[in-house]
Amino acid sequence: MATDKMQYVWGDIVKLEVKNSLDISIWYLSYPQQRDLVFWELERAQDRGWENLDFRLPLIEEGNEVCRMILYEQPIGVVAELKPNSHLLYEWNQRICPLKGVTEAFEPELIERGRYRFALSYSLNTVKSTGIETEPWIRPIDLGETKVVYSNEFVLE
Repeated sequence: MATDKMQYVWGDIVKLEVKNSLDISIWYLSYPQQRDLVFWELERAQDRGWENLDFRLPLIEEGNEVCRMILYEQPIGVVAELKPNSHLLYEWNQRICPLKGVTEAFEPELIERGRYRFALSYSLNTVKSTGIETEPWIRPIDLGETKVVYSNEFVLE
């Protein structure tokens, strides 16, 4: 998992590539129905380590980026496969929607300057969930034991 550069200026497009160089598939959570959620997480360097950031991405409405605080019951996503010797590409424009207690749409913000890295939780296998008849919010197929892979560190100036 790597970005295309180690340093970006304000507003640059950050390109993220996740490669599966294994000879077996890996599995991760995807959110195809929720455009403001993505398969990766973002962490910011702090004095005592890394902090996971909690935000959503902007939605596109009538050709413009807009933030809407859509409160999902539980955004569970779906298990997606990354086949052997394949890759995911994602482009991010550094714009985020901080979680706010507002009901009206608002403008996305450029993320603060600093040192960051992407994180991806993945599994080498999937498991069939139990109890979905009484708990319909549970994914029918879930990730097995998960591991986390991190991208290189990068700087947003």
